[in-house]
Amino acid sequence: MKKVLLIAIAILLVGSFASAAVLTGTFGDQNSSKAYRVQVDNAGTVTFASDTSIVYPYAVSAITLDTLATTDSGKWIVNTNPIGQDFRLPRAAAGLNYCIVDGKATGATSTYISIDTLDTSDTILKSIASVPLVAGGSLKSTGQTGDTVCVFSSAANVWQVIDETGAWTAGGIR
Repeated sequence: MKKVLLIAIAILLVGSFASAAVLTGTFGDQNSSKAYRVQVDNAGTVTFASDTSIVYPYAVSAITLDTLATTDSGKWIVNTNPIGQDFRLPRAAAGLNYCIVDGKATGATSTYISIDTLDTSDTILKSIASVPLVAGGSLKSTGQTGDTVCVFSSAANVWQVIDETGAWTAGGIR
């Protein structure tokens, strides 16, 4: 009976070690606690050290018409133009995504942000007052600091609004 019990305990111990997460990758240097900034284990779990800061890529725009490039995909675009800003999206292609935020100082003069498709071949999938935008349609903010819209293209010629803050209206067709 003792042999069976010892064998069962040994199997349990070996099984628990086999299922433990194993560190498979690290990124960045080690911090003062000798922990890596980013660690990935064999289960795909990503762990960040407590002193790791993550910075999103962004661009600042202060021109009246900014035609976004595909190389800007994934960036947060910050509007600092005090008289309003028109952003023209590139041709919609699967995987492209942009977040645009009104970054004027609090209390600054109200302006607007306009998000426009390249032409009538592209559509922004968004309904304003239960009316969907037409092909080539655009979105326009009311111009409050912090107005934000994030768009994502899941397929050619299609933009989807995946997040928004503030009030947005249909801006018409170019």
